[in-house]
Amino acid sequence: MKLDKWFYLRICIIILALIQCPLLMGLEGVKESLSSYWNTQFQPLFLLINFTTCYFLISIPKWRFQSICLLLLTIFPVFNFPTFHNLMALSFFLSSFYPLSTDSRFSFYSIPYLFAIPLALHSLLYGEILAITILCCYHANVLCYKQYLLNKHNILN
Repeated sequence: MKLDKWFYLRICIIILALIQCPLLMGLEGVKESLSSYWNTQFQPLFLLINFTTCYFLISIPKWRFQSICLLLLTIFPVFNFPTFHNLMALSFFLSSFYPLSTDSRFSFYSIPYLFAIPLALHSLLYGEILAITILCCYHANVLCYKQYLLNKHNILN
């Protein structure tokens, strides 16, 4: 089984994004939102994950807008630019529903994603965690499926 050269890197970024929230909560305690971890010693991890996620999302046509929103919310921290940051975060999470729900093969991810909205109203951090977890699972599933198809059709020679 041959793997696309970017497969492992993308999977590593997805795994880092999945463990980022529990890791930060364990090391820094529970905060109001994921963006609240910006002013901690783990800011480089936050930046690394968000910037690499932006890099990979921008290469997917249906995810370009979300990539730009994520980039902007990352470079404009909530502490210095609260209104703009929150607008970009809201745009990122709400607009992510569209590509999830219109994916012909993996649209089932849009159903649990909807639960992140009421959860975020109760706890912004836990709503973000649920949304990020679903997005990571979706992208890992799509990535593995594409890899499966590449191998099935023997495209990677």
